[in-house]
Amino acid sequence: MSSTSSSDSGSTSSTSTSSTLSTNAQQCLSQYTLNAPSSPSSYPCSTCLPTLQAVPSSFLNTDTQDGQQIQNAIQFCGLRAVFETANAAGQATLGNGSWVQDVKFCAWTGVTCDGSGQVSNLKLTFPGVPAALPSEIGSLTSLQSLQVVGGNTIPAGSLPASFTNLTAMTNLQLEATAITAFPDNIFQSLKAITTLTLVNNKMMGTSLPSSLATLSLQNLVINSQQISNPLSTLSSSSSLQSSLQLLDLASTSITGTIPSS
Repeated sequence: MSSTSSSDSGSTSSTSTSSTLSTNAQQCLSQYTLNAPSSPSSYPCSTCLPTLQAVPSSFLNTDTQDGQQIQNAIQFCGLRAVFETANAAGQATLGNGSWVQDVKFCAWTGVTCDGSGQVSNLKLTFPGVPAALPSEIGSLTSLQSLQVVGGNTIPAGSLPASFTNLTAMTNLQLEATAITAFPDNIFQSLKAITTLTLVNNKMMGTSLPSSLATLSLQNLVINSQQISNPLSTLSSSSSLQSSLQLLDLASTSITGTIPSS
């Protein structure tokens, strides 16, 4: 019986079920509830974020109080990574907006939450931007609007692979960043986007992802950055033919003809 008990205990420590939390998840929840409010920067997001993300939705829906706190911890870690990825000036700016001063992230500057306490809108403006969008941003799965106005050289680099987790997003605006070209299939995951705004992103390349044509976009704004003439692709998309209301391609230096379609 001793060895059986030990085996059961080991299983519980690593796996959460629909009715119970693993030992690791319990520890992460306890640390967030008891310690993080007074010392938010010391919360172990590197280990607790993946642990809490592994908690099954059935538990989150069954245990309302603990489920909400788990979701709070996940979102806190996602946002704290934005802060930690920023340079000194960025952290100072974000800190002045209450970032990582506490765990009440819904009151942080640029963060808006819905009635359920889920982060629904995130607006980051230079200098309060990360050097690159961190992978943890993909934990903000209820995010509906992301607006990033950078400083031309930051944020830089590619979008993290976890960006495709943001399936609730309807509005994406990237302006004055050094973010590189989107993966070609990105909009196969981000199907809910209805407004896409790309302005002055010099490192993004000249080609739009082919998966853009699968969206039911209402507004497409691309300004002050070089793109290859997309009119033929856009006008031949059956979904865009019925959905697109605003197309703004100012200062993109496109050449060629306007197709009859």
